[in-house]
Amino acid sequence: MFGLKNMSIRTRLYGLVAVAVLGFGTVVLLTAWLSSKYKVNGPLYDRLMLRQGAISDFSPPYLSLVESEIIIDHLLIAKDEEETREYLHQLAKAHRAYTESRTRWERELYAGPVKSILEAEIYPPAEEFFRLANSEFLPLLRKAIAPRRRNTPKRGWNRSFANRGRRLFKPCAWDGTVRLPRKP
Repeated sequence: MFGLKNMSIRTRLYGLVAVAVLGFGTVVLLTAWLSSKYKVNGPLYDRLMLRQGAISDFSPPYLSLVESEIIIDHLLIAKDEEETREYLHQLAKAHRAYTESRTRWERELYAGPVKSILEAEIYPPAEEFFRLANSEFLPLLRKAIAPRRRNTPKRGWNRSFANRGRRLFKPCAWDGTVRLPRKP
């Protein structure tokens, strides 16, 4: 029969060398594969950096609505038409930056906790904020500016409009959502 006792010592040694070479080769290949996967600038590192980029992009820059809220506050107290136009331009620019950032992270970010939080808790309130700003706040602002151009003096108008606008357009806690008060 075929067994180790029936083999010559030469065959046994060749078999032992072959097993050692296969084992060593397996360890080398496994080490190379793990090193390429988990090294800096490797695939896992790139995924982690994408997530970190999404988190840092939310902070103040684009996915946060702090800048847009400040622009709207400035719109409420703008002194003249030129200043109002400048703030409207800044608001449109902030909305474009938000949209570009959102599109980028929807495309590049892998499915996981960061992407699900962005999709569930960050994007909907931000979309609601910009929808209300464009469909309700800005038409009210334009309607209030039109009579002012014709016959309303500049003094006293800003403060009363700012207070009225703040009652209509209140940003909520941290997420930048907007709530309108119920009509009495």
